[in-house]
Amino acid sequence: MQEKDIKLLFDAGDLTRADIVPLPMEAGWGLQFNRRKGHPVMMDAQRVQPRRFKTLDAAYKTLIHIGFREARIIAQ
Repeated sequence: MQEKDIKLLFDAGDLTRADIVPLPMEAGWGLQFNRRKGHPVMMDAQRVQPRRFKTLDAAYKTLIHIGFREARIIAQ
């Protein structure tokens, strides 16, 4: 799911939590969102699934842009 679609879900109140998660087999971080009903969704880029952020700061700035004010960081 791309950022614009996730923002629509956030504005509709469908997202309950955002997690910054390490991506397996890649260096970087991804964003996972829990929905009120249904399975968690990952943020995708236009051509790549999932979207990869090189730094935690970049991932957090995207969450702020969507509207979140807090997120969990999941470390392995």
